[in-house]
Order: sequence, then C-alpha cells, then structure tokens
Amino acid sequence: MKIVESNLLNVVYDLESYLNKPINQTIFGYIVGDRVAVWDPVWFIPGKEELLEERYNMDFVDKNLILKRSIPVRGGTIVSALGDIGILIVDDDVMNMWCQPAMEFLQQYLAEHYAIKSEIDGNDMLIGRKKFVGTASGFYKDKHIHAMFVSMYEYTDYLIRKICKKEPTHDGFVGLNKYKVCTKSVITAMMNFTKRWEERKL
Repeated sequence: MKIVESNLLNVVYDLESYLNKPINQTIFGYIVGDRVAVWDPVWFIPGKEELLEERYNMDFVDKNLILKRSIPVRGGTIVSALGDIGILIVDDDVMNMWCQPAMEFLQQYLAEHYAIKSEIDGNDMLIGRKKFVGTASGFYKDKHIHAMFVSMYEYTDYLIRKICKKEPTHDGFVGLNKYKVCTKSVITAMMNFTKRWEERKL
C-alpha cells in the first residue's frame, strides 16, 4: 500500500496522477482540511471545478472564498471544514468494495476506543441521527475509487446549511471533536485497516 499525504490545493492533481498510470498496489491518500472546501461528486478537469447555481448558494461560496473541488465518485455533496478528514482509496480491482467494511471497522474502533455508539445508514455513519461520515465510490478508466469524509468539528453543520440548497436527509451533523477523538488516531487506524483490507487479512 502506498500512502499519499496531500492537501486541499493539491489533492485533485495528486489523485489524477494515480488515475492515469498503472498501479500495482492500493493507494491510500488522505488530507486534513486546512481550509473550507465544497466537493461536487462529478469529475471535471483538475483546476476547472464548477458548481451549479441550482444546487449551491454561490453567493456564500464566492464571498467566503470557499475552495471548489471535484472527485470521480457518485453521491451527495461534501462540505469539509478545517480539520475534517478526507480519505481517497484508489485500486485497480473493480470488484473490490472498501466503503462498507471501512465503515464497519470505524464503527467498531470508535466504540472500543472512545465508547461512541454509532450506526451505519447506507453510505453514511450517524451518532444520534446526526451524520459524521459520508462515503462514496466510483470508477475512472480501469481504476476503482473509494472516498470517506469524516467530520471532526461541529461547525460543518453550519457550513452545509449555508452552502447546500438541498435539505439534509439527517438531523444535522456532528463533529468527532465533541467526543475528544484524535484526528491522527483516526487516520492511523484507517491506514492500518486499509493495509489489512488490501492483503485481505481481515
């Protein structure tokens, strides 16, 4: 497994470099948000990200200089705040699924280490009906892409309500900082899980 640490300014270009060349191992890429960003789950040319007026409050996005990003997965809009975690997995086995076992692992990890009771609802994870994880997957050429976004801070809820015109399907959003969860420990745990997943030693 190759680990790629990126940031919001470079992540699209880093991802593209692995989508357009042969790979012989799973790519584990991650970011910790260093600014606010809104992700539209449709692949555009890197640096040419676009958001549709009917889906987003563009006045708020532009006025607050919110970064626009896109990734080649299908799902709902992602708003990431400072400190939120983004994980992208790239592999060349289109039959393998990462998101569901990754959520099951994270659910167990949070219960064992932080006594957090969470539930899995489709592609999302919730605590008390409030969302803190969203996952999505997609394909690009011969590559399979999996994505997980983890909300670490409470103000993600405020940003989503300001940016997205669509009504949320859950009772808001919650950040894991409320439960004293360490960002580095979550990333390390997901790295270790993904290495076992790649080797099928689960």
